Amino acid sequence: MNSVPVGSGHLRRLMPASVLVLDRTAFCETPATCLPSPQQLTSFMFSRVVVLVRRENRSMLIVRLASTRTRPIANVSAQLSWLEKVEMNTGPSYRRLIELPLLRAHNPQLVFSWTLVHEIEEGSATLEALCGDGEFRLTVTVSGIDMLLASQALGGQSYRRADMLIDHEFDDMIDQHRPVRIRLHQTT
Repeated sequence: MNSVPVGSGHLRRLMPASVLVLDRTAFCETPATCLPSPQQLTSFMFSRVVVLVRRENRSMLIVRLASTRTRPIANVSAQLSWLEKVEMNTGPSYRRLIELPLLRAHNPQLVFSWTLVHEIEEGSATLEALCGDGEFRLTVTVSGIDMLLASQALGGQSYRRADMLIDHEFDDMIDQHRPVRIRLHQTT
């Protein structure tokens, strides 16, 4: 058997995986309560909306996310993509993902939250599609490594045009007037 350091230098013996079998249903009232919810399976929680705002005469798309894990997540990378619909001259159409560069696409250690910002260039196809009235969809994908378990942390979210707020700002994440109140989704 192997030993590993735990806590303040104490050792715990590890059982080989073939010896230790855990029946999760032993801790549940019914088998249905043992199944994790979709929220428990994801490592990240995303804002319900995307904010489109002008700052310093620049248009910016802003998405906010927070870690759902109690431990920090290391080496976190994010990608924001626009699902573009391409019409062919011959009639059929197809869709492709266009990666939108973020002002900061890497976070060495995510402990609490992260605001993803994409600066939209004036006259870009993204801005034209966003201002148009056709189908518009954004996707966000995030990945990192759980620092305690050394397991991969993944998350993703998709946003439609109806999920975008123009000329809004996200509120501060922490509500100063209420203890332990986190505001991931609120805007003004």
